[in-house]
Amino acid sequence: MTGKREHGTHIEGSTVVGAVFGGRNNRVRVGEVRVGDGADGLAELRKLVARLRLELAARPEDPTHVRAEAHAESLAAELDRDEPDMGRVRSGWKRLRGLLTGLAAGGALAEIVDAISGFL
Repeated sequence: MTGKREHGTHIEGSTVVGAVFGGRNNRVRVGEVRVGDGADGLAELRKLVARLRLELAARPEDPTHVRAEAHAESLAAELDRDEPDMGRVRSGWKRLRGLLTGLAAGGALAEIVDAISGFL
């Protein structure tokens, strides 16, 4: 591999033998033996983003929370589609996580950030 993601599929690990994947939004995590996320994974990710939005909405006076909440709303909108574009989800999460770095110094917010990062 050249280091580029091609066709939305990315495989990490040492040796992969006999695996064939087709379609959009495929995922393979060799270290965790995780192939795809399926409906359960998507449902859990949606729940985590909903929890994140609630945590951010609890501090409406903080401008950083307000900006992060707007990004979380966009992320939730993409996840609510019948077939979310996981490339868009990941790039949206990357931007949102940048805002959350200073906010998630512990507690529930940090826990949610870690859980979402585990999916993406």
